[in-house]
Amino acid sequence: GVVSVDDLAKKLHRVPTFAIVDSQGVPFTVVGEDAKVTGYFFTTYPEADRILKLARESADRGLKDSEKELKAKRKAEKLP
Repeated sequence: GVVSVDDLAKKLHRVPTFAIVDSQGVPFTVVGEDAKVTGYFFTTYPEADRILKLARESADRGLKDSEKELKAKRKAEKLP
C-alpha cells in the first residue's frame, strides 16, 4: 500500500546516513556530463570512506596532470 510521508520519515529516521563534506560543512558534489551537480549520501560509513578515498585520489591525479600540462605548455612557449 501507499505509505504516508510522515510514516516514511519515521521509518527512515533510524537509518544512519553519512555525507562527505568539507571543513565548512559544504557537501562534496560531482558535476556530471549533463552539467547537473549531484551530492551523495551513504547509509554505511565504509562506503562513504571508500568514495572519499577515490575522490581524493582522483583529485590528486587531476592536479598532477594539470601541472604536467602547464609545464609542457610553458616549455613549448619558452616561458619560465
